[in-house]
Amino acid sequence: MHGQFRGFLKDDGDEFEDEVAALGQQLRDKMYSALKEKFGFNSFRHRQKTAITAILLGHDAFVLMPTGYFIIGAGKSLCYQLPAILSDGVTVVVSPLKSLIEDQRSKMKDLAISCEALMGDENHEQIYSRLMCSPPDIKLLYVTPEKVSASGRLASVFTSLHKRNYLARFVIDEAHCVSQWGHDFRPDYTRLQSLRKDYAHPKVPIVALTATATPKIVADTKDHLGIADSKLQFIGLTELMRFRFISSFVRTNLTYEIIPKAAKSFTNVIEKMKQLYPGKAGIVYCLSRKECESVCTALTKAGVYADVYHAGLPDKQRIQVQHRWLRNTVNVICATIAFGMGIDKPDVRFVIHYRNQLELKLLPADDSQAPASVRSMHLQNIYQMVSYCENISTCRRKILVEHFGEVRYLAELFRGQLSKKDADQAMRLGHTALPFYGRGVGMSEQDSLRFLRKMVAEGYIEERLYRTKFESTVAYAELSARGRQIAMTGSKPKVYLHVAPDKRRKSIASDLLARTAVSEAKALKEKHVVKYGDIFTRCLQALTELLTDIAEEGRLSGPYAIISREGLEQVAALLPRTNTDLVQVDSMTSTKVERYGARIMNALKPFWKEVDGMW
Repeated sequence: MHGQFRGFLKDDGDEFEDEVAALGQQLRDKMYSALKEKFGFNSFRHRQKTAITAILLGHDAFVLMPTGYFIIGAGKSLCYQLPAILSDGVTVVVSPLKSLIEDQRSKMKDLAISCEALMGDENHEQIYSRLMCSPPDIKLLYVTPEKVSASGRLASVFTSLHKRNYLARFVIDEAHCVSQWGHDFRPDYTRLQSLRKDYAHPKVPIVALTATATPKIVADTKDHLGIADSKLQFIGLTELMRFRFISSFVRTNLTYEIIPKAAKSFTNVIEKMKQLYPGKAGIVYCLSRKECESVCTALTKAGVYADVYHAGLPDKQRIQVQHRWLRNTVNVICATIAFGMGIDKPDVRFVIHYRNQLELKLLPADDSQAPASVRSMHLQNIYQMVSYCENISTCRRKILVEHFGEVRYLAELFRGQLSKKDADQAMRLGHTALPFYGRGVGMSEQDSLRFLRKMVAEGYIEERLYRTKFESTVAYAELSARGRQIAMTGSKPKVYLHVAPDKRRKSIASDLLARTAVSEAKALKEKHVVKYGDIFTRCLQALTELLTDIAEEGRLSGPYAIISREGLEQVAALLPRTNTDLVQVDSMTSTKVERYGARIMNALKPFWKEVDGMW
């Protein structure tokens, strides 16, 4: 596979980088106004802006952003929630979990965004009536895939909305569930392919979002839904998505560890958990409901505040458990694998898989019915899982990144530092004669990887897909038209990339890299944290307790449903004294200031006096 670009998902964000040219000044201004006034953010993060621009223009889109990439939340969800409030009609969000739907509905209502959900045993008559109004007063409607495939009433409502031009778009959240090779395969997701056929004239845009999709899963999604080679025959999800917006799977704030199972291994894990993360939030994933119960019992006996969450619990009890965890009444949740999907809790400090969550699907009852390629793929999955567990020398993050497809081999060529095996193959294939070979000498492995991924994101390198004679999909890295033009003209574009300082590293050519500046707000926050360290810590605790109480009163999921963690830290560090200052804080809006400003200011008063007394 050397020389092949294993991550063959092309990021199309560059086509929408100039939002004024794409949207026009008026819609662009509305977009930024809604970002601040409704969601409390001053700027977009990474590919959010380009994805939202494409969605506002009515394009189909595939948004691939790893969970937790956005430290303060509102990552993938903002990509469809913001367009929803700027668009006429209803945005229908298909989401696999009731817990996820409940979490999002709670947040939207706190932001004063008209949002409803069709799930469980609730009375839906009022919601259906509101959807039949002209225009409907619901902006976001959350439904499960089972509801879409089984409810004739909902189908008739969709048809009515479509005929009246009030069906803004369909959003398929956690879209990896469509793939049989994914860890959350849901059969009802495959039936969503009918959405394009049923709502084709006029075409209703479809947006798919996921935090986890390997190249294999994306390719399987296409094959599983029976997508024809012709670009005009759009009947499934992957080819429907004309544009893709991708964030890297590299998460430098995470560490990975495999613990060999022994008699007292979990007891040791519990003790380590109590030492490193006392009173902190975490999740223990189990393979069965019974295992959830037994693990929870073990944690409780060890003095850890734990609870269970699985499909065997009534809806009401599951919601209560989720809320207790989000509000830190319970520290650890023992749950089956689906828990936590899409839930925004920025203070999770550890995730434990009690057993390996093997991503293996059962072969047909009669094994002879399975094609040889399928049996081979199952064996390959088993071998890869065993190899992962037994590998004690390779960085876990590196293995994870390669699983999702990255540019390791290209980065090695760029640095001119290859292993003996890779060097032999590079010589044989002529890769060492390429003009860019060794141009990144002196760069660290991590920086060269980030630089190459940046080149792909900027559109200088693109992936070309090819079908092998064995019916597998491979991809090769090639210069794009943009890259070839630069190569021919000799121009030197600037690619901005932050590089961590390292005195041992050789200097890098200035035309390759430039440091990025940290945001002014964060820099000011850090300055104040250093200056007023003890005051900051106590103020943050007081604010967290206040917002937890407010969340309890409003039946919200937790303090971060009101203000993001970053925003809360900014308040504690900057100690704003006016509503004008408070509304500038990250994730704060004028509506929130009106609702909670007085109570927040009252909580800050003692700390104002302390700071004033220092001068």
